Amino acid sequence: MCPVRKRSLCVLDCPDACSLEVEVEDGRLIDIDGDSRNPLTGGYICGKVRSQIKDHLYGGDRLRRPLMRSGAKGEADFEPIGWDHA
Repeated sequence: MCPVRKRSLCVLDCPDACSLEVEVEDGRLIDIDGDSRNPLTGGYICGKVRSQIKDHLYGGDRLRRPLMRSGAKGEADFEPIGWDHA
């Protein structure tokens, strides 16, 4: 299947309200870019949004199941739990 470009918007809550153009292939986001049709941002997007694909959506550190704190707050001790429990 060929990649499809779609219009979208930024999910971060900053005052710029950036418009995005995203490329989707087989249900996966493969590219994010600023939409130049937005007169406020002129196609600019910040580094946080530009890194969403690599760092947040499909990154190796992404959580894939719910965790519950098992140690004291601040100790970073967590154990996996089921979705129903979460």
